[in-house]
Amino acid sequence: MNDYILVANGVIDDYPLTRQIITRQKAHLIAVDGGLRHLDAMELNPDMIIGDLDSLSPELLDAYEGITIKSYPTDKDETDLELAVEEAIDLGAENILLLGALGGRCDHHLATLYLMARHPELINCETEQEEIFIITQNSILEVERGQRISLLPLGSPVSRVKTSGLKWELDGCELNSDFLSVSNVCVADSVNIFLEEGTLLCTLEKLTS
Repeated sequence: MNDYILVANGVIDDYPLTRQIITRQKAHLIAVDGGLRHLDAMELNPDMIIGDLDSLSPELLDAYEGITIKSYPTDKDETDLELAVEEAIDLGAENILLLGALGGRCDHHLATLYLMARHPELINCETEQEEIFIITQNSILEVERGQRISLLPLGSPVSRVKTSGLKWELDGCELNSDFLSVSNVCVADSVNIFLEEGTLLCTLEKLTS
């Protein structure tokens, strides 16, 4: 598989855990602008640095001489993360994992979620606390009993949502801004999610051992 991990300039609180996430798989590693600071703190070298570089000091960039750098002007239509995703797609990415992509500025946080919605089969996101992904079709999720799961409509309402394997099942309802499925609980080893139309943002809690 041609997998890519993109480390962005958002919040990463647990470097040892995040380092494990990165090193447990063989993937191309891209530092998205200030995400290089996170990789530097974890003593990991990226395959590429991409962005307008406005969050990086010249000294830090000099320390990574020899690494491919794709620099863009600060005045641009795309976010640095969008540019990195486009680069990974151009390089043939089959799976893209985002780390450090959430937290911080609300506008960047929301832009990341909408970016994921544009590529629902390609992009997932992880934090120390949860996995975040997009569902646009009937899906079966492998889960652990007791995990908390939320299903949130992204953009327009999501029609005729049905589930099995949850404590509070959804039975053909519409999820919209007035009716959300937040902090539901997995009661089986797999969860089935059915929907007629729309885009669901799914967050799945990571259980601590």
